Amino acid sequence: MSVAADHAEIVREVCQYVIDFVEQPQPKLGNLPVCPFARKARLENRIQYEVLELTREGVLAQVPLFTAKPELHLMICVHPSRDGVSSAEVYRLVDVLNEVLPAMNLSALGGHPEDPFNIDGLYTRREPYPSVQLLRLDVGERAHQSLKNSGYYDHWSESNLRGVSLRPDQTLMPQIPGQRRAIGQNDDVSGPRRVHPRHAPAKGNTEWAIPDLS
Repeated sequence: MSVAADHAEIVREVCQYVIDFVEQPQPKLGNLPVCPFARKARLENRIQYEVLELTREGVLAQVPLFTAKPELHLMICVHPSRDGVSSAEVYRLVDVLNEVLPAMNLSALGGHPEDPFNIDGLYTRREPYPSVQLLRLDVGERAHQSLKNSGYYDHWSESNLRGVSLRPDQTLMPQIPGQRRAIGQNDDVSGPRRVHPRHAPAKGNTEWAIPDLS
């Protein structure tokens, strides 16, 4: 199988994961999907997938390609191997990227097959391959605001909420201070450090109404 065919199969697998899991309602998320806006974004072609080695230089090289397409809200950079990068390495890479991306109205987000983050046992970040997503900050912020009173965060623990932010001066819950620094080798990376696309999803409409899933 050619490299191009390999990459196409990886993208197909990730897309199927989004359909089968990310777009499905979850009781622990107020009966909203893991990403309430994923289906609309997929159908409107607002997500772009790239398969590449997850390095700082490799991901940053995608930024001009992403920002040149204003119709896109999310670019998902997928590592070509399931076990080529650890979950802790993804967290560290995300932190390094977020030292420079906010100035470009972007934020880096991470996912991994072994990501420990969960909401009352629901693992929302265990994607088929290690990945780094590039999200437009203004889009993510509108999404977060639309979910505040939806019941989406009702099952989130204080540990889930602590430190989750889009910008250095923001957290999901203002009374819980967040931190932004590089993760060291001895740091606990079990908790969230950024709003993930599953938690502050980037999608295509400008009115961020919660979908009626009743």
